Amino acid sequence: MNIVANFTSAGLPHLYAAPGAAPSDSTAGLLVPLVLQNVGTGGALAPAINSITQIKVLSGSGAVTYVGNPASPGAAVTFADIPAGGSAQASVLMNWPATATRVQMTVDFTANNGAYQGSTILNLFR
Repeated sequence: MNIVANFTSAGLPHLYAAPGAAPSDSTAGLLVPLVLQNVGTGGALAPAINSITQIKVLSGSGAVTYVGNPASPGAAVTFADIPAGGSAQASVLMNWPATATRVQMTVDFTANNGAYQGSTILNLFR
């Protein structure tokens, strides 16, 4: 008799967003690197930033808007799976004039086919 067992982690992910490397200008707008960090006990499968909302210019002037995925504006920004204790970085595309120097925004993300949802409020500088 052969017995086969497949084990999976019972832990859950716990994600938060953080600033990544310095933003860079592109012909389409400002590329803003963001990091998703998983401090949970389980992996985050197919994590994605789905939207950036509640954008407020705290210093300077001009309208700042979220465009989305640099390769496909309007689409979610996807990451590779993030194991427990791991992190991953990807860039989001934003319309962000140089006159707006400090901006607050809420980064909304999901993982595990939408079963995990979360958000983080960030203050970023240009």
